[in-house]
This record gives sequence, C-alpha cells and structure tokens, in this order.
Amino acid sequence: MSNRLRLGHEALARRDYPQTRALFREAAAQVPASPLPHLGLAELARVTGDEAATRQALSDALKVAPRDARTLFAWGSWHSAKGEFDKAAEFWNASLSVDPAQPQTLVELGGLALEVRKRPAEAAALFKRALAINPQLGGARYALGMTLWQLSKPDEAIAEFEEAARLSPKNPLPLHSLGRVHAQAGRAELAMVAFEKAIVAEPAYYPARLSKADLLGAAGKFDLALVETRGVLASQPKLPEAHQKAGMLLQSLGRVPEAMAAYQEALKFDPNLAFALNNLASLAVQRKDVPDHGLAWAQNAVALQPQNPLFQGTLAWVLHKSGETAKALAVIEPVVKGQGRKTPESHYVLGAIYADSGDKQRASAALREALRLNPGFSGAADATQRLRKLQSPS
Repeated sequence: MSNRLRLGHEALARRDYPQTRALFREAAAQVPASPLPHLGLAELARVTGDEAATRQALSDALKVAPRDARTLFAWGSWHSAKGEFDKAAEFWNASLSVDPAQPQTLVELGGLALEVRKRPAEAAALFKRALAINPQLGGARYALGMTLWQLSKPDEAIAEFEEAARLSPKNPLPLHSLGRVHAQAGRAELAMVAFEKAIVAEPAYYPARLSKADLLGAAGKFDLALVETRGVLASQPKLPEAHQKAGMLLQSLGRVPEAMAAYQEALKFDPNLAFALNNLASLAVQRKDVPDHGLAWAQNAVALQPQNPLFQGTLAWVLHKSGETAKALAVIEPVVKGQGRKTPESHYVLGAIYADSGDKQRASAALREALRLNPGFSGAADATQRLRKLQSPS
C-alpha cells in the first residue's frame, strides 16, 4: 500500500490526475482500514475543485478511522477553508487529543486565535507549544513574531523574525516585518537593511519596496522614494496604493499636475481611497483650471472617513475658496471643538478662514493655537506669516 500511496502522491505532484485517482483507489482497496488513501483522494478533489468529492473522501477516511489524528486534522482544514471556524477548532482540538505532538495543528489553532478570534495571548501560547515540539518551523516563528508585535513586545518579536529569516532565507515576510518593527522604533538604518534583504530574498515582493519608499520619503529623499515606487508600478500597474504613494511623493516635490494625475490613477483602481480624494481636493484649491476647487473629491473623502479632522479641514477650505464661507465655518468650527481640537491643521484652517473674512481677533487666536500644538506642522510657515500680517499696524 505504501508504494501505491507514494506513487499516487508523485502523480498528484506532476498533475496527472487520472493516474492519481487510480493509484489512491488501488491503495484503498488493498488496505481498506487505512484512512490515508481516502485523504489522498480528498486532496485530489480539493486541488481539482470538486467540493462534493472532497467531502465524500473525508467522510470515507473518518468512517474507516474515526480516531485518526491526520483525518481529524484534514476535517478541521476543510471547515476552516469554508469559513466554519468553530467546527475547524473542534476537529483540530480532537486531533490534538489523539496526538498532542502535532506542531502543524497547534500552528493552525494559533492562526485561528490570532486572525479570527483576535486573541493574541492565546495565539502566542499555541505557537510556542508548536515550536517546543519542532523549533525549526520558520512559519511558526514568523507567526509568533507577528503575535508578539501585537502584544507590544517588539524585542521578542525581533528575535523571532530574525530566527524565521534564518530558517527560511528565501521568505521575505520575516525580513519585511523585522524592518517594520525597526522603522516603528525610529531605527531607520536597521529598517533599511531589513527591507533591502527582503527585496533580495524575493525581488517580486513589492510590499518591501513600498516600505523602503516610505523610509526614503520620511528622510526627505522624495526623488529616491519615487524611483522605488515607480519600480513597483512597473510590475504592478494596477496597484492603487502604489499610485497613491507616487501622488504623495510628487506632491512633496511640488509637482502638482503629476501628483493629481497619480491620485486619479489610484482612484481608477480603488475609488474608496480617502487620502487620494482628500489630497486631490487639497491640490485642486491651488489650480485655477478646477472650477469647483475639488468639492466632490473633498465631500467623498469626508463621506468615507467622517471623523477625520484633516479631511473635514480640507472640505472647509474648499468650501471657503468656492465662496461658501458660511458653510465652511459650519464644517470647521465644530471640528476644533471636538475631534480636531488637538490637530493644528484644523485650527490653521479655521484661522485662515477667519483672517480672509476680516475677523482678526478670532483668526489670531486660532493661528496661535495651531502653532502652539505643533510649531512645525505643514502649514506653520503660512500660519506665522498670517499672524504677522494680522498684527501689523497697517
């Protein structure tokens, strides 16, 4: 039987499905008490997309060996693939009760605890149990690292990512996550090294290149970041986040028409990118060839994220520049008293509208508050200039 099973799996690997089916059926006839040929047939049915045949083969395996750990594990995986996570956990736990030394089952339960049930502490315990059985599981190391990061244990997460990268040197995921942890902690040089290693490990893994672009942009190297982002777009021309990132970099470089084109390209592939909509509206105010100053873009951004004070500020500014100052104030005044009270940009927009309207006292107060909250925010130079003008005797 073992020979027929081996040949069946070899046929499955080379996608000779008729031969696979024949060999597994022969194995099942030779040793009718074994679940393994039925599990092979279940895998064949899964690969070929035959759900009814998959269920039948799994049922046959369970019938001949109701206490077989591999069969129970396979049932758990089948339920998980269907989104039936409670049933999946039931079968995986039953499998562990038969054979507690199954690292893969523990990893699956850990993934369920982390991704579905949002219980990272429980997930970490399961991943650690799996690694106690087999310390060489790179995937479990990576999963544990992600879990520890969620649990605000970055140093422990780094250790797991480094070990996962050692165990699976061609896998870019641990290296990318390692870089993200370093970047979050402000260790830009270490983050860049990790991102570069992730790109070398798998050049087609574009998230690492986008993270590298973010790091370059944060350092003010907008041209280099743009080169990296456009490199991603060369292979992923329909990736909305890359087009949006290109727009942000072009905006930082002062290349407004190109930035607007990039944002619009992003929205072609994902019309719900709130930042692209907001930034388009913000740039439209600067353009004389956009008659409504991007009002629809600003309104759509706020509709997507109604509690975002930055987006509300953009809408207020667009309304003001469109000659709807009363409506603009109706938008922005509640913001600075609510969710935008600690956002310098909100106070700046309010102050600029007051200044344009001739209300010097309230304009000065709002602009001072913006600078008090953050003397280096993006509109600080204009806020300072407006304050000087308001305080001028003329």
